[in-house]
Amino acid sequence: MNEDLIEDILSSGTLPSLPAIATRVLELVGDENVKMDELAETVEKDPALAGKILRTVNSSFYGLRQPCSSIRKALVMLGLGPVKTLVLGFSLVTSVEGGLDEPFDYMAFWRRSLFGAVGAKAVADHLRLECADQAFLGGLFQDIGVVASYKALGQRYVDVLTLARGDHAQLIKHELEQLEIGHPQVGALLAQKWRLPEELILPVKYHERPSAAPGSQVEVVRLVALGNTIHDALSSEDATAAMRRYYTRAKEWFRIENADADEIFKRAADLTGEMKGLFNIDTGQAVDADAVLTQANKRMFEIAKSEPRESFSAAQLAEQNPGQAASDPLTGAVSREGYEQAIRAVFDAATRGELDLTVIHVAVQARAASAVSEVARDEVSIGVVALLTKHFEPLGGVVCRLAPSMYAVVLPGVGRAGGARQAEEFRADLPGTIAGWVDLEASPGLQVRSTIGIATLDRTTGEHIDSVERLVAASTVATRAALQAGGDRVRVFVPEAKAA
Repeated sequence: MNEDLIEDILSSGTLPSLPAIATRVLELVGDENVKMDELAETVEKDPALAGKILRTVNSSFYGLRQPCSSIRKALVMLGLGPVKTLVLGFSLVTSVEGGLDEPFDYMAFWRRSLFGAVGAKAVADHLRLECADQAFLGGLFQDIGVVASYKALGQRYVDVLTLARGDHAQLIKHELEQLEIGHPQVGALLAQKWRLPEELILPVKYHERPSAAPGSQVEVVRLVALGNTIHDALSSEDATAAMRRYYTRAKEWFRIENADADEIFKRAADLTGEMKGLFNIDTGQAVDADAVLTQANKRMFEIAKSEPRESFSAAQLAEQNPGQAASDPLTGAVSREGYEQAIRAVFDAATRGELDLTVIHVAVQARAASAVSEVARDEVSIGVVALLTKHFEPLGGVVCRLAPSMYAVVLPGVGRAGGARQAEEFRADLPGTIAGWVDLEASPGLQVRSTIGIATLDRTTGEHIDSVERLVAASTVATRAALQAGGDRVRVFVPEAKAA
């Protein structure tokens, strides 16, 4: 770390500073014996700020059932957290102002800050977490170090921004190469100088490295990082990679399934449009979240169709078992041989009770007004694998193609309920998604449905499922039961209780 440069930045007279009212509110909120009347009077001394807070409190961002007419009432109805959040939020906007001819891209700065903040809060609200307002502030303040570095270093920092070419993921790399310090560290030090609370300093410091955050703050830092993936998807010409990161992190960090993740994504997009008006900041043209989701999904299919390549799981299996074909040549999914290898690789651990092991069989039915063309059948297969990958790979699933219309997913570490929930989500998602992907001219009236059987090796089924063959057979039995019940449904294998 360049200590001399840090001193130059923090001592610069051009740094943004918090208004006096924000500093006073922080002092009051930090006092456990604070009186609500005193806090309300402090905020109301700035009528413009009080008005902005009330407009925001009464917006859909907070979703109050009855209007709030005063700061005192807002404190009673919402508590200290939201009022403190809005005081600091509006104060940040006041502090970070730029001229028309400056080389700094303020619109990009505010877009990332606001979209990330709203996204973080949308996720926290969905999960009913108490740290929703803290997550919003963490997102809003996360890149204050970028502004501070620009204000203090001028053209020297503009040159660093130029090297990054608008790619925020590359910014820290060039900051460290050129300056020996990154904006998260600068932002955290500035936040300390402003005497912001520790729970806000840490998201600023670790928002680019959520895995390094202290245990007490991991949840908030992950919320901010997940909010940033929402920003990336809403701001990219091709949102495919960002959406994959979003789905993966949502499942890994918060166990959020894809359908819920999509709803959070759409709500975040709607709220950013409202919030940029309330905060009076320019974040550029509004984005249609539904269009982003559709485009990302279709792009995923187009990539799979034009560049069929071995999946990550298939490549791993091929390394473990050289000389055996682990990949399906059409879709890149794991082959039947690889499917059995994937089960055997974790079966012993599952029999010892170290993890649950779920196997899912997916039978796909494709029908059309006339015969389904060979081209359409191939496109359906590619699409099914792409959609299975989207739904199950973030859970650690191994996606396999066993036959032209039969697929499987091996899910180590996922129990019966989790596997069934994700399978049902896939089943519901398949018809509409495939209809938007496949060229219907070759097979007019094409309809695609799936019938799914699930079996899980866990502590309750261990005495019934004592071999790989029996686990596979159990999933097959469940699939047949679903087909016999009319298809287009999910069935779970439940072993019969042994007679006493």
